[in-house]
Amino acid sequence: MKIDFHCKFSFYLLTYYCQPRLTIAILAQTIGIEKSMIAVNFHPQTLIELEHVSFAYPSGGGDTDVVTDINLSIQRGEWVTIVGSNGSGKSTLAKLIAKLFTATRGAVSYHMQERPPIQLIFQNPDAQIIGETVYEDLCFGMENYGISREIMRERALEALSKVGLAAHADAPVSQLSGGQKQLLCIAACLVLQPAVVLFDEATSMLDPLARTKIAAVAQQLHREGKTVIWITQWLDELAYADRVVALHNGGIVFDGSTKEFFYGSISDSDWAERTDRSYAGGLDIAAAETSSPNDSTEFHHLPRDGWSSCCERLGFVPPYSVQTARALLQQGFQLDPLPVSTTQLGQAVRAL
Repeated sequence: MKIDFHCKFSFYLLTYYCQPRLTIAILAQTIGIEKSMIAVNFHPQTLIELEHVSFAYPSGGGDTDVVTDINLSIQRGEWVTIVGSNGSGKSTLAKLIAKLFTATRGAVSYHMQERPPIQLIFQNPDAQIIGETVYEDLCFGMENYGISREIMRERALEALSKVGLAAHADAPVSQLSGGQKQLLCIAACLVLQPAVVLFDEATSMLDPLARTKIAAVAQQLHREGKTVIWITQWLDELAYADRVVALHNGGIVFDGSTKEFFYGSISDSDWAERTDRSYAGGLDIAAAETSSPNDSTEFHHLPRDGWSSCCERLGFVPPYSVQTARALLQQGFQLDPLPVSTTQLGQAVRAL
């Protein structure tokens, strides 16, 4: 039974809007119960809102929309992962969210006081590193925002410590590995203290070890209350997300939980409607038909003619943990919770 907690103290209210997970942890410790037993009645703060946003690159044969009629909101403290195949519009959407591109139609609105409100980490770290040394690169961005020299050093050392580069503060950038350069780019964002950090396929050019390190740093930032937008084609990285947004041909065809993305079922007719309407715009994801063939667990995915998960509809191969879990489900095993990572798979199997 959940405890419905109406918080009347400004401290808790302020903390929740800045760091919701920290607030729930503090409340649980104060009351002496498990965090899962607390249901906090707050309205999440919307930081970014896209309303009927479309974008087209100019071309001689007439403009063609790359993204079409996007309606999307990002809440403070969320981790939103955006997925889609090549050419689906992911990177274009990232630049629209960051206001590096101006929408052809529609509006992108920010509702946050932080300046800068958002920082973007690109796929190729060399595209955004300017300084000759690690420390100089961090100072360059802060100088553009008029931050004093005294504060610069403090922020730089703090950011480098967070990403594990404190020992390389005076090192030439040319001596860093690809993964270290991407960590430097993250640090360059952190020194400016934005509300939102947007990773645009930031792990796509890295080896598995470096990918793991970048993801670990992003997860720590999220635990500290930072809002994360994560764009990727690595489906194992969806395990970090609070919410998944899937693009297809420039339109949103899915907006929901990771479990729904991997285990939920979408009918042939519903998918046709989603893809057709993502071209024309106006897709209401909340009203779209989804179903679970197994009534005992909402998101169980079992073979059924005419039904497939959004992951399958997009032509993606689920990560190993999901493939294994679905094989177990088909054998009649009940997994709780449904795993989306190898750690969760291990926990679910041990509980059998």
